[in-house]
Amino acid sequence: MSKSKSKKSSSQQFDGRVIVSHRSEAIVETYLEDNKQITYLCKSKKGIGRTICGDNVTFSQINENEGIINTIKPRKSTLTRPDSRGKLKSIAANVDQLIIVSAILPDINFELIDRYIVAATVLNIEPIVLLNKVDLAEDLKKYNEELKVYKELGIKVIYTSTKIGNGISPLLEVLSENVSILVGQSGVGKSSLIKEIIPDLEIRIGEISSYHLEGKHTTTSTNLYHLDCGGDIIDSPGVRNFRLWNLSPVEVQAGFTEIRQSSELCKFNNCLHNKEPGCNVRDDASNGRISQRRLDSFHAIIQSLEHKY
Repeated sequence: MSKSKSKKSSSQQFDGRVIVSHRSEAIVETYLEDNKQITYLCKSKKGIGRTICGDNVTFSQINENEGIINTIKPRKSTLTRPDSRGKLKSIAANVDQLIIVSAILPDINFELIDRYIVAATVLNIEPIVLLNKVDLAEDLKKYNEELKVYKELGIKVIYTSTKIGNGISPLLEVLSENVSILVGQSGVGKSSLIKEIIPDLEIRIGEISSYHLEGKHTTTSTNLYHLDCGGDIIDSPGVRNFRLWNLSPVEVQAGFTEIRQSSELCKFNNCLHNKEPGCNVRDDASNGRISQRRLDSFHAIIQSLEHKY
């Protein structure tokens, strides 16, 4: 991704990007004309809203290490999730790809994968399914068959194992020149994958914590890291449970491409493919043209829209 060059104006403002979001503080990165990187610990000007990791901003320098964020530039995408009170919380901005991580152990959570695919579709960003810990599989044919539905929909599927080094090169290839975020349930190995592609991760975390956040735990922050392959990756430990109650049934169906296309031949425009007469989607599922598992997942997500938290 192109780096945000430091652009000084008559009002002493600079262009930058938020690379760490930590509660009321943010670390903003900017580059001088000689490509030298500089970072500032910043607070936001009152009334502009809260910044999130990946935001492009303008800021004013207060002293050698600190600044004030004056404006947040328009976001091309914003990944959100409900917090424990059911209120939407913004996680990351300007993301190009959602890397949906699942694993051999624990079992693949297909409904969660489908939820993330819906979110990516609504945000107009690319979903990529990643199956981790493949070294634990006795036979990958079973998983190839289960994940074939995503490949048929044009969604990339990557198999990885940090233990044996499998799939790291294909992963780096899709990460290159993109801003990506790894998401998935706890225990699927997201942290191990990030450490594999960023060998000096602990050093980078230490530098940020000691210099800017005075030893505060960065596990509560959302961090953006530059990759040697030319892309950026956002690490957000808070993205675990993922609900879609803020979406409408129409938006959910948009994330199920095959169901949306089949629904065009349903008798009723608002058909939810349960017991409605003349439902083409149910006919396609019974004839094997649509995955029954995917249809079950669609129904489960639609039903969950009634429960905010």
